[in-house]
Amino acid sequence: LYFEHNGDPKYAKFIVEKGNSEDLVSAVPGHPRVAEKTVSIIEDLCIQNNLELDIIPSMSFVDAMYNYLGVDPAEGFKLLDAFELEEAYIDTSSNTIITQIYDHFIASNVKLKLMEHYDDEQEI
Repeated sequence: LYFEHNGDPKYAKFIVEKGNSEDLVSAVPGHPRVAEKTVSIIEDLCIQNNLELDIIPSMSFVDAMYNYLGVDPAEGFKLLDAFELEEAYIDTSSNTIITQIYDHFIASNVKLKLMEHYDDEQEI
């Protein structure tokens, strides 16, 4: 099965329909509440359908990234989804993390959007 991207309602409906008749696990990389819109959709559908759901926390990519960079996330940051970047406010004075960049096309679109806000030689 192939689903478009994070937040795909078809995937969420598939999981809830399967969960109606059998126990199953849907795993995501990192913490299920960090940049995983599908988890919220699944949770809403489970509530509507009176299905039991356990969301098990784990280390998120944000934790790993800040550890690698040696930066404290308490200094502030904004988490943006590449698919919603056109409508997003780009704050050039704070740390920004952009998720869902998984191919050249998306990376190119993100680059073009960021070029509207940053100098060509800005380190990112």
